[in-house]
Amino acid sequence: MMMMMMMMVVVLRVACNYKDNIDFTSFRVVNIRLEAAAVAVVVLVLILVVVVVVVEVVVVVVVVVVVVVVVVVVVVMG
Repeated sequence: MMMMMMMMVVVLRVACNYKDNIDFTSFRVVNIRLEAAAVAVVVLVLILVVVVVVVEVVVVVVVVVVVVVVVVVVVVMG
């Protein structure tokens, strides 16, 4: 959750800087900024995907451990 908040802040900050710095007189600079923004978005999406995958793996591991512990406890008690 904290990572999501941090990423949102970074995205908003980059978006604000990008909006303020657009110079329509020099199209090359705009192109460079657009490419930089695209790269930033791709990197953020990749980070988000990695975070989601890690969280899912952790959740699956926790669920498996809990199920195994419950089964062992039931078998031992039974």
